Amino acid sequence: MEPSALSRKPTASQTPTRYSTLLVLCMAASLPATLIAPAVAGDTPGLLQAYEDALEADTELQAARHGKEAAREREREAFGAWLPSVTATGGVDRVRRDERDDGLGGDEDPRTFTREQYRLRLEQPIYNQRNWERMRQVEHQGRASQFEYASAQQDLISRVAGAYFEVQLAELEIELAEREVDALASEAQRIEALYERELASRADRAEVRAALEEARSEALSSRHRLDSAHEALREITDRRYYDLRSVGEDIPVEPPHPADMEYWIEQAMDNNPRLLAARFGRQSRRDEVAVERAGHYPTLDLVASHTYFDDVDDEADLPIGTQGRRFDETVIGLQLTIPLYSGGQVSARSRAAEQDAARIDQQVEGLHRALTSQVRASFLDVERSVTTVAALERSVAAETERIEAIEEELEIGRRSVIDLLNARRDRFRSRLALARARIDYLNARVALESAAGRLDEDTVAWLDGLLVDDRQR
Repeated sequence: MEPSALSRKPTASQTPTRYSTLLVLCMAASLPATLIAPAVAGDTPGLLQAYEDALEADTELQAARHGKEAAREREREAFGAWLPSVTATGGVDRVRRDERDDGLGGDEDPRTFTREQYRLRLEQPIYNQRNWERMRQVEHQGRASQFEYASAQQDLISRVAGAYFEVQLAELEIELAEREVDALASEAQRIEALYERELASRADRAEVRAALEEARSEALSSRHRLDSAHEALREITDRRYYDLRSVGEDIPVEPPHPADMEYWIEQAMDNNPRLLAARFGRQSRRDEVAVERAGHYPTLDLVASHTYFDDVDDEADLPIGTQGRRFDETVIGLQLTIPLYSGGQVSARSRAAEQDAARIDQQVEGLHRALTSQVRASFLDVERSVTTVAALERSVAAETERIEAIEEELEIGRRSVIDLLNARRDRFRSRLALARARIDYLNARVALESAAGRLDEDTVAWLDGLLVDDRQR
């Protein structure tokens, strides 16, 4: 095997000069910190770092954030409907007018002149039931968007943790598979030597070779799974991690606290942001019914305006009686609008809003049931994982003791190589199952906390504290 670049001794032509060293330092200083940070000892990124990267990069969370900001602007829009509106209009026209002789000295020739008109108008709503209902609706929409954003944050934690743990599981699969390959390679060499001295059978040699090839294939498959797991994590964080802290073998595996399923269901009903968002969305749909029904109600506005109008020709030699006006007019008063008939549109929109509200009611009820089932399943998954981890830990210890016994019996000819290979394969599978069980436990804890509406950065920090840096072991 070719020695690594770090173990090679540089030749005279490769020895860096003072200037080349300075150039390397300058280039390193210009690189982003995220590229050179992993090279620093003790700075291996963990789950918390991946979550912080995902907060800035995840598209689903950014979409929820924009939705929350849009809802906030709709609240301002609804409030603005109660503020006065001021409009200014103006126009300058060139008019050509043909006037007939009406006996007052009018000129029959066409006359061209300039006409000007300017108006400033103010409207202040006094009573508008639709505006009132609209304000209530957008307030509920704003609350719904806030909980939708909180739900997106929890979903992001779940996705980051799941992708991170998949990477850890794939890396552990590779580590165990490579250990198995090394052990089988050593065993194959030993059996080959015994076979040459006619102390091992041809079947033993074939069995060891087949087991070795199977282990190499499994190691290759594990590398492919690791690449896929890294890609899934990169999709969320928009960053490729080449070294991550791993899940320790001594993580605390404990049942839910408190160990009361009904407590967790109550927590979910009170705190789950997805359910709370759905409830406020349902209320918003009910408000939509009131908004549409308000189309039948009259509106009352305060209206004030000032108008300047001038279409008088300023030519001095105009005959008497030439038409034209010039005035300033100020008007203030109340304007009452009563809707009488709109072709049934208001009633149709009201009935449609009622049906939409009924549809949302059913969706909320379905979400309520689904969330209850999710809490129960996650609670049971945590309890099951605790039992499974304990059982697999005992299994791995038993498999290790079994291998030691088979090796001793193999020395005196009471066991075959096949028995030893089968025992090692069983231990490999038990170790892998134990690693999966630990990851399943952590995922179940995350799912339970998420369903209960308690998944936050403190949970991420707790999970991150369970990780260890392989370089500091």
